[in-house]
Amino acid sequence: SFIGIPFIKTSVWLEFVPLINTDVNCPLYSADITTLELVSVTPDSLSLGEESEIIAFLSGNVDGITTGIEGKWIYFQSLIPEDEQNGEGNLTFGEMSPTYAQTDANGMAYSTFSPLNQTGFAKIRISREDLTDETYLQVFSGEAISLELIVPTDNDLMVTGGGGNESVTISAEIKDGFGNYVSDEYDVIFSVP
Repeated sequence: SFIGIPFIKTSVWLEFVPLINTDVNCPLYSADITTLELVSVTPDSLSLGEESEIIAFLSGNVDGITTGIEGKWIYFQSLIPEDEQNGEGNLTFGEMSPTYAQTDANGMAYSTFSPLNQTGFAKIRISREDLTDETYLQVFSGEAISLELIVPTDNDLMVTGGGGNESVTISAEIKDGFGNYVSDEYDVIFSVP
């Protein structure tokens, strides 16, 4: 009793329940990053002036469950394919924006490819440490805006009836506004007045 107040003896049981930590950045969290893959390149063929969205997926084994990994940086590159490199040193094809993107809560990272003024095939590569994945997309030229006649340097012809038959080959080049040969076919008609 305490100053005339009697104590009642009771027992209280407290139960402690451990919480499961789901924060991948916490050192108590066991995550093994195992896979990096390009899940989408949309569209996979485009014309100059258009863009393509690139989506990467980073996953791993988290306490025995395969899941997307959040908060990791993915490096995006757009390159000239090896068989098209000309030894001039510039291996980039167009540009990626951003070049580094962080994965979201689902393990996805996003970047946008822009071909700038280049046409042909671009190799899209993603990487994180020792993991990489790559694919190709095709860039077509813009609209035709110029026609250039290519006349050979040896273009002296004899007049008919002057002692023989002669010919000369004249070619035409059709290009877009960036100086790229156009991807579409065009009919070119040559005539002699």
